[in-house]
Amino acid sequence: MATSRGTSRARRRGWGFAALAFVLVALAVYADARLSIAFVSYKALPHDWPDHRFLQNFARYDSGWYWHIATRGYFYNGPGQQAAVAFFPAYPTLMRLGGHVLVDPLVAGIAINLLGGLGAVVLFWRWVEGFLGPRTARFALLLLCLYPFSFYVMGAVYSDAVFLLAAVAAFTLVERDRPLLAGLVGILATADRPVGIALVMGLAVRQLELSGVLPGSRRRAFVRPEGADGGDDDDVPPALGLVPRRVRLAALRPRDLTVVVSVLGLVLFCLYLWHTFHEPFAFLKVGSSIGWSRKVDLHTISKIDVFGLWRDYGLNVITFWLTVQGLFSLVALAAIPAVVRRFGWGYGLYTLVAVGMAFVSTPDFIGMGRYVVVAFPAFAAVGDILARRPAGRWRVVAPALVLAASGLLLLWMASLYARWVFLA
Repeated sequence: MATSRGTSRARRRGWGFAALAFVLVALAVYADARLSIAFVSYKALPHDWPDHRFLQNFARYDSGWYWHIATRGYFYNGPGQQAAVAFFPAYPTLMRLGGHVLVDPLVAGIAINLLGGLGAVVLFWRWVEGFLGPRTARFALLLLCLYPFSFYVMGAVYSDAVFLLAAVAAFTLVERDRPLLAGLVGILATADRPVGIALVMGLAVRQLELSGVLPGSRRRAFVRPEGADGGDDDDVPPALGLVPRRVRLAALRPRDLTVVVSVLGLVLFCLYLWHTFHEPFAFLKVGSSIGWSRKVDLHTISKIDVFGLWRDYGLNVITFWLTVQGLFSLVALAAIPAVVRRFGWGYGLYTLVAVGMAFVSTPDFIGMGRYVVVAFPAFAAVGDILARRPAGRWRVVAPALVLAASGLLLLWMASLYARWVFLA
């Protein structure tokens, strides 16, 4: 009983730490953006959404698409032309509903993003703590909060916070053997972004792993080793290890299949597009339009455009942050083996598809920094590596240097975003 009470107190402290870390970083990002607007010269681009005093730093570029959908609905002008159908409906729908309570949909979008980001990081802390213990959970949480593009889940009128919250919540429910609930939560993710298909695939594989149908780790998060009280990471092995087994279809339970209802968000959006515009995959048809240039071919995959920018302009703000985004996406992809060892094949597949889909379709890494935000298993795996590997005094110094450098880049990226520098 005493151990149970101690564990509960430690868990509440962990949730409090996660919430406080998010709030403090979000406040620092907001102050940085406001100071940048006030004291650094910049040129605002024309836009038709309202500029609310003290809040305009949250709405830039694609924010206008979400505001347009929330206030005027969808439109589609045919293949190869930019249109609102490129953006999935979950977030703008929430903006429209929230606009009836708050000042307007834009303010609602800011509030939804902040609440979604807060909920996501708290659940993320609990998820990492369940697998790898509190020390790694704290470091992984700080790594996520201080990631240079995490400002996209700290109030920016973008859909990333909603997706991240839904993804972490769905995987949490799978770990608790609630496949149907996980699938229902996953609907929000697949209705929020095209990359939601990564969640469907990851949830399905993870559920089959835990049921013993597929070879892989059956260790669940939130189930501590015998006698462990949650107070020391040394109780938790740094790698789960994969248990070699054959595929066992006899272990499949009908309830395991219910997790695939998560695909309904995507299916319903396709049905809406089919009914309204007679084109169920209109969101794909507009990807190759001028300005978006989303397509998969040898030119895009080879990232020749990035080398061309370096050749023509050398080192400047644009070439630097494009390269940084590419490096972050490569780190996330390189972390997949570590993700599989620690959490299982389902999480590895989710990370691969979530990051890989965007990686192969962008010619110059534009947007990759933001897309990596949802790859939460990669943050946990990298956090675990950095928290455990350094020896002696470097066990504290090295992670601290990583967090400090990441935090400085975060403030710089938030300043660029507030001053209308196109980041994603």
